[in-house]
Amino acid sequence: MKKLIPIILIIALILSLTSCGKPKEVKELEKLTKALSEIAIEEGEDLFSDIADSIDDIDYGDFSDDDIVASSDVEAGNTPGSELSDFFNFYDTALDPFEEAINNWEADDFFMFDAALDYMSPSLHFLSMSLYDVLYLFGADEGEYREVNGNIIEFGKEYARVEDGYSHNDKKGDVYVEKGILDNSAKTLFFESYVERDGEKLSRGISEVVCLSDGTFIVQTLRKDMVHDERLEDKGDAYFMVFNKDRLEVIKATFAPDVNFTYKSIIGNGKTTVEDMAQGYTLIRKMTVADNVAKVDKY
Repeated sequence: MKKLIPIILIIALILSLTSCGKPKEVKELEKLTKALSEIAIEEGEDLFSDIADSIDDIDYGDFSDDDIVASSDVEAGNTPGSELSDFFNFYDTALDPFEEAINNWEADDFFMFDAALDYMSPSLHFLSMSLYDVLYLFGADEGEYREVNGNIIEFGKEYARVEDGYSHNDKKGDVYVEKGILDNSAKTLFFESYVERDGEKLSRGISEVVCLSDGTFIVQTLRKDMVHDERLEDKGDAYFMVFNKDRLEVIKATFAPDVNFTYKSIIGNGKTTVEDMAQGYTLIRKMTVADNVAKVDKY
């Protein structure tokens, strides 16, 4: 998974640059894409060659240097046609200042080793949103859609598996659903995914992101995954996060193992704290990052 995450992020970046019409950047990244494809082939699966071939086929047209916009200039919803990619990059870039401190943090307690991943849980959940900006590359073979109504973009997909996959979540006939709503005006995102089998939900995840006018981000992700080993605790996981350019706080918590869980939305409710968001949940730990130092407190 650690190897796969950066590859997915690179592919999402390539696709977002492609949709924004940035030929120089795409051509530079094309080499990296083909290298990743070769790595995948060596591992036994040609995961990315189709993407590399699609990039080869893109007609960039006549561009001058003045036509190319640096990726650092892209803001949430700034480029028509790539609003979803722009919002993800906008969110991800805002987290960048904390990455070094979190990477340098070392756990004293073995059972806290994964705390460094807590702040990534939301973005890993809605990472696929960028791909809906480039449906023209892949088509809508899994029921994908992307609908724009003013500042509101609704996107998602729904499909039934035609054969068994590798995990217990991937059985023939299982229905996989993603659906999201991005409000570019309010700078809010709602994203939900779930798997159904025989009309019953097996797993479900919900993420919400709010960016306030002062640059503060308020984020929550709640998920209930399938449990296939009786030695593992059956529970829901929740992540509550508030950050600005100077400080990040994220609480990990758990809740009762109900895939049909209810929750309090953070959209439209203004500024709050991670402690207020986590009320009613079983608190596990809190990470705080400030002045380039990360610390984790166990509840």
